[in-house]
Amino acid sequence: MGSKFIFNKLLMAFILAWVFCPNAVLAQYCAPQYTYGCQISSPVTADFIENFSTTNGVTNITNNNTGCNMQPNNFIYNAGMTVSVAQGCSFGVSMRSGNQFAQGFAIWIDWNLDLDYNDAGELVYSSPSPGAAPTQFAGTIQVPASASIGLKRMRVRCCFATVPTNPCSLQGAFQVGEVEEYNVDVLPNTLSAITVSNQTICAGNSTTITATSTGTIKWYLNATSNAVICNGASFTTPVLNSTTTYYVQATLGSCSTPRVPVIVTVVPQFTITASSSQTAVCPGSPFTLSSSGGSGLTYAWQPATAVSNATLNSTSATISTNTNFTVTGTDVNGCSATASVSVSVLAAASLSISSTSSEFCEGGTTNLTASGGSNYSWSPS
Repeated sequence: MGSKFIFNKLLMAFILAWVFCPNAVLAQYCAPQYTYGCQISSPVTADFIENFSTTNGVTNITNNNTGCNMQPNNFIYNAGMTVSVAQGCSFGVSMRSGNQFAQGFAIWIDWNLDLDYNDAGELVYSSPSPGAAPTQFAGTIQVPASASIGLKRMRVRCCFATVPTNPCSLQGAFQVGEVEEYNVDVLPNTLSAITVSNQTICAGNSTTITATSTGTIKWYLNATSNAVICNGASFTTPVLNSTTTYYVQATLGSCSTPRVPVIVTVVPQFTITASSSQTAVCPGSPFTLSSSGGSGLTYAWQPATAVSNATLNSTSATISTNTNFTVTGTDVNGCSATASVSVSVLAAASLSISSTSSEFCEGGTTNLTASGGSNYSWSPS
C-alpha cells in the first residue's frame, strides 16, 4: 500500500508540473545560455522576440506583442501553440524583435525527437543579418517528406547583433537575447499525384480535359505562370486549330504537386474530292463514283441504296432520278471531310417507226424509218 501511495503522489506531481511548469518537465532539451536577462535596467537590455507567427499550415501560430518572457535562461516553451503541416509541405514563418536593439534570428526543429537540435537538417531558418530594430524577418520552412507523423519541438532564438548558429550556447558580443519554443505537428500527406491524359481532336473543335487528384486542381497556360485559367477538375478548351499544351497542378494546404503538361494534339483539316464517270445517264444505266484525298480513310456514300458498296472510295451506282451523291471520308482520329457530286438522268427517247408499205408480197421490200433518237439498232437485223 505504501509503494502505491508514493507512486500515486509522484504521478500527481508530474501531472501538476506538466500543466503548470512544462519548461521544467521537458528540461531534457538544452537550456539556452545568455549572460543577461532579455529585459533589465542595468545594464539596459531589451533583446527579445516581440512577434512570432506562421502561415500556410493546416493550423498556425500567432504569438505577437509578447515582450520579454522573464523566465530563467530567457526561455519559454509555449506548449499550447502548434503549427500543423503535412509531410513534404512547407509553412511560412514571420518574426520581429523589440523596438530598441537589433536581433538576429534562427529556428531549429527536432525532426527525429532525440531531444536536441544538432542533427543535419534541424537548423531550418537563419535570418540574413541581425537587422536594425525592429526589422521584420520572414521565411519558409520545408517539412521533410520522410518526417515521422506527430509532434516535434521547434526552437526560435534571437541574439543581439548576431545571427545565432547554436541553439544553446552563448552567442554574440553581449550574449543577450531570448528563446521561444513551439510545437510542429507533422500530418500525413494525403495529396495524390495528378492523373490526366493527353487528347487528340480535329481542327476547329474544342475539348474537355479532366484531371484527378485529392487536392484542389488548377489549370495554367504554361509551366511558370501564376495566372490560373480554370479552377476545378475539368477544363474546356477554346476552339483550337493548332496543337496546344496546357498545365495542371493540385494543391492541398501548403502542398503542391508538380505542374503536369497536357498536350491537346490538333489534327489539321484535310479535303477529299468526289467524281462520277458520267454526269448524265439513262435510267438504270450503271456508272462509277470515285473519291480521293486524305490518308487511311474510311468512306461512306449517301444515298447508300443507290450504290453497290457504300464503304468503298470507288463504287458503281444506278439511279432513276437526278441524284446528288455525298461521300464522307473519316481518318483514324475520327476527323472527317465531305464532298459531293451530282448525276442527272436523261429523258427516255420517244421513238416512232414508219414503213413505205404496210403490206407487201413475200420476198418483197419496204422501207422502214425511225425517228426520235440519235443512234439506232434494229432487231431483227
